[in-house]
Amino acid sequence: MAICDDCKLDMADATTMSCTPPTIQINGVYYARLRYGYDQRAAELPEHPRCHDCYVAWGGLHHYGCDMEECPRCHGQLISCGCNHDGCSAQPPEKPAPGYNCEQTELPELDWYT
Repeated sequence: MAICDDCKLDMADATTMSCTPPTIQINGVYYARLRYGYDQRAAELPEHPRCHDCYVAWGGLHHYGCDMEECPRCHGQLISCGCNHDGCSAQPPEKPAPGYNCEQTELPELDWYT
């Protein structure tokens, strides 16, 4: 079992679809986190229903510390980009991510096997 410190869910469990904190604080500003498959790096990756590192479903929020999460500020790899991020939060975003509703609670429906 690998329990996420933020959402308290088992990251290896197939029923865990997404982490829950929707924002991340960077340099004192709350940004909407980018969802797996809906970031700038997605075009570089083959479509896969799960993140290879933190195992969230397509459209879910990465577990904090995942090496695939993109920084919403500089669009580099969040864990190594150099932006001063202070962790995930439930605080409403001041800088929403373009193209999706950060209050979305249901994941997009995808038909992977037809």
